[in-house]
Amino acid sequence: MIVVKLEGISIDLHFGNFDIPPTESRIGENHKKRKNKTSYICINNDQIVGALVVGRSRSGKTVRSDGTIVRSSYRKEGVARDLWKTMLKTEQPQRMCVRVVSDKGYSLVESMKEKFPKVKWLIDKDGSRKLRRMSYK
Repeated sequence: MIVVKLEGISIDLHFGNFDIPPTESRIGENHKKRKNKTSYICINNDQIVGALVVGRSRSGKTVRSDGTIVRSSYRKEGVARDLWKTMLKTEQPQRMCVRVVSDKGYSLVESMKEKFPKVKWLIDKDGSRKLRRMSYK
């Protein structure tokens, strides 16, 4: 698998089925043409199997995650971890803003916190708490 960095490109993470080929409506240039958007995609056998979109603040010190999506058949292969490691090594942020919406996302962020201790992490954990409470009922 190969991870590719796309400067100034924003991948729409709201499309539902990752198993169909991407079209222009799903992957395209950011409408506002801002230089602060960067997408990281993971490619396997000429198919996009994962994507991570981040935005950098004007000061350049803070990076905000716009979301991570991985094709369902590749979730156990560590695609999200590869995307995040590549992004953190490339962007080298001082602060990372993340909104966690799943338990797997929370464990991914916790493992990245351990691997990159110099980064200050700002985590919105409300989504994962709700999911955990629902799973116990």
